[in-house]
Amino acid sequence: MDKCAVLGVRDGKRVECCGVVLPSGDEMKDVDEEGYKYLGVLQTEVDKNKDMKRKISSEYMRRVKLLAKSKLYAGNLIRGINARAVGVVRYSAGIIDWTKGDLSALDIKTRKTLSMCGAFHTRGNVTRLYLKRNDGGRGLISVEDCVRMEEANLARYIGESDEWMLKEVADMGLVSGVETGEEYRKRRERERKEELLGKSLHGKYFREVEAIAEAGGVDRERSVQWLKAGFLTKATEGFIMAAQEQALRTKWVKSTIDKVEGENGKCRVCGEWFETVKHIVSGCGQLAKKQYMIRHDKMGLRIHWELCRKYGIGCSSKWYNHVPSAVCSNPEDTIELHWDHTILIDVAVEHNKPDLVIVDKLNKLWTFVDFSVPITLTQLQAPGW
Repeated sequence: MDKCAVLGVRDGKRVECCGVVLPSGDEMKDVDEEGYKYLGVLQTEVDKNKDMKRKISSEYMRRVKLLAKSKLYAGNLIRGINARAVGVVRYSAGIIDWTKGDLSALDIKTRKTLSMCGAFHTRGNVTRLYLKRNDGGRGLISVEDCVRMEEANLARYIGESDEWMLKEVADMGLVSGVETGEEYRKRRERERKEELLGKSLHGKYFREVEAIAEAGGVDRERSVQWLKAGFLTKATEGFIMAAQEQALRTKWVKSTIDKVEGENGKCRVCGEWFETVKHIVSGCGQLAKKQYMIRHDKMGLRIHWELCRKYGIGCSSKWYNHVPSAVCSNPEDTIELHWDHTILIDVAVEHNKPDLVIVDKLNKLWTFVDFSVPITLTQLQAPGW
């Protein structure tokens, strides 16, 4: 009985109703002022679409804010929003009369909230935010896409149903759709990829990766492996993606795009080349003396740690706490690891200090390993970069 109510309507207007007393003695009461919820929608004499939109939007944003303020990793944050927040709006799709403006406003508020919590760079590419992580995006589900896909699936279900009432609905043309939810999703993914690749600045990194991948020079899947794992903090992930999109306000951007008066765009460290993201990352001669070396050694440190674990050589429990020795060996003294160690030989060799050497004494095999942190471009210092 708590799910039942009586509503009296005359000439389209609500009238007083004292309820209904059933033969069992139970009384079905009149609908209260807040309305009656049917299929998730508050109703009185008319559907309370505006009230429901306000309530759903409020609950959706409440969940987004709670998730954005949490300490979840970047990948889990996006998954949480997709499951716990977007699901609130998904339930109302096809029932509430959502307009494009309503849904776009929710997406904008979502991005603002993520930016305020440091999860999305203010100048980051919006299109990439909604791309799948396998395609180099962050995998956030757009509220507008969610509702439109559900509406398309609902229209398809009604059109294919054998129930006579749903057939009547289909024949009356109350619900219609030209594409299924899956077709809509694939179309939007294709449009977003094309839009991102068409961006002169934001899409440059992706065009280069595609070109080099086609030439066999880079693995597409490994290039986005860090995104698929999602173990970075939300701020770090957002910052890295903004850097890939050339969205950071470097001196070159200020002089070329922002047209800041008196800004020459040259690197503030070396003062020789344009200060772009790529120059800072791998093209500055002054940074190469120390910062690049620190990055290089940190990357090689993980490999040295993995080899120590493989061959039973003593090491720390966490790779980032590992301190490599110049020379170390396993308990059986069959494997030796030389870290950044000069190799002395009879013949003079110009480069005799490899990053890592694996000496297999049993098989009399020496393996030389040199680490590299390359950039995709070969012409790093090209004007305009």
